Amino acid sequence: MKTKDKNLGTLYAMIYDGKKVISRTSLGVKVPYNDWIKGANRIKKNNLNANEINKLIDEKIENFNIENLELSDGDDNQCAIEYMRLNLDTGKLTNPTLKKYNNILKNFQKVIYKNLGMQSLPFKKLRDLKFIQILKSEIRKSNRNPGKFKTNASWKCYMSVFSHYISHWNENSGTQFPINTNPLTSNIGKNPKKIVNTLTHKEIKLIEDYNPFGYKSGETKLLSKSLFLFQYNTGGIRIQDALLLTNKSIKEKGIEIKIKKSERVELFPFNYEQVTALKNYYPNEYHTANTKVKLGDLSLNTSTIEILNRIEGLDNLNEMNTTDVQELIQKIVNLSKNNFELKQLIEPLYEVEEIIKEELTLTFFRMIKKLPTQFLFPKLNWEEFKSSYNNKQDEWERLNEKQEYLIHKAKASHNSNLRRISNHLNITKITGHSPRHTLANHLLQAKIPIQTIQKILVHSNINTTLIYLNERHHTEEVSSTLKETTKQFRSLRLKEKNRGY
Repeated sequence: MKTKDKNLGTLYAMIYDGKKVISRTSLGVKVPYNDWIKGANRIKKNNLNANEINKLIDEKIENFNIENLELSDGDDNQCAIEYMRLNLDTGKLTNPTLKKYNNILKNFQKVIYKNLGMQSLPFKKLRDLKFIQILKSEIRKSNRNPGKFKTNASWKCYMSVFSHYISHWNENSGTQFPINTNPLTSNIGKNPKKIVNTLTHKEIKLIEDYNPFGYKSGETKLLSKSLFLFQYNTGGIRIQDALLLTNKSIKEKGIEIKIKKSERVELFPFNYEQVTALKNYYPNEYHTANTKVKLGDLSLNTSTIEILNRIEGLDNLNEMNTTDVQELIQKIVNLSKNNFELKQLIEPLYEVEEIIKEELTLTFFRMIKKLPTQFLFPKLNWEEFKSSYNNKQDEWERLNEKQEYLIHKAKASHNSNLRRISNHLNITKITGHSPRHTLANHLLQAKIPIQTIQKILVHSNINTTLIYLNERHHTEEVSSTLKETTKQFRSLRLKEKNRGY
């Protein structure tokens, strides 16, 4: 296919019906016309990228041949691999699950057609226990690292998915001799479970106080630090869910998040810690909100106002903003060490700080929502993802392969930055999943009922909450719990700071 450069052409994969082209897909590769061998459909070896491009062409041809393999007649002679392929995308699988199942299917296709040199895998062959052992041993081999093996958990997953489609055939083919699927998944051991590291409140405080250095690396580490703390203070959401949030995800009472793993939509309440994590990326909005929200605009009870009026040196109480209140509290704390009367003022001042922070938080998020659509954190490029979002641009619908890859790269970069941060602070090694596990453990330590933690993490089985700490869901009870525990944890870290460590 011609390009703007007369000497270059774009490579296309085309499917013909006779002489008529019925499908044409760009491979995204441009090659010089002089390097293309027409009859052989190959790139000349003197081209610097010949090996890579020719391998891509071979893979496309091989995949086409596999996908268009014809089924044999008769129940037991049907190809089990083709049956799995044809029943894979029924619209019931989420996009990440479908992608995983496709990878599993490709592994089975490679083992059957290439490694074992078979033209088909008839269902009747799966009654041969010796063959099943051969199939399992081939599937166990690592796809990426020759000479190595999959983990037992991964191996079991591959065989279980394949077994599911064999069971589907048993139920729907009308066969009178169903395949016994037990041998497919039996005698596969278990790997020791790897528990994600969790942090103490003291270590969370160290991350909060961490100031990255260096020009470019400093900016990327600051972004990873901000994302980490945002996750922790937003119900322990997964890193991919935080990355895909837009400013249009902000609603009246909180942030509405579509959970990528389950595609469920949940509302997470606002808190000031989220503002702290975001303010570096919205400095104008933060400055305006901080300037706009004054003590005089808040509804304070009479006793609180009386206590504030007892403090000497306050010129205009009504004009104090959040920063002023925080500075005042620090001043009172420093002066109160040998002054009992001043000590009595600290607790009421903290209550005032909470009220003004809540109002600043609401103002800040309302301002961000009014901005043109963008990702809440600047880790991904909105222009590369906006086509996959709904009309409101507050929720993604279906991500394509390129977008999934960009998310993967962003997560890898994020984890690298977190590793550098943990090394610098000499704390437990952390990843993008650590905030989730850390929050769940902190909730448990705060004596929050395990059933409530299960709801926060949206677990159908409470055992999953105890072991893996995945998924989440919200009720009024859960939102209230998150708000209260955020305050508790903030107070705890403040005490650690005042105590010194």
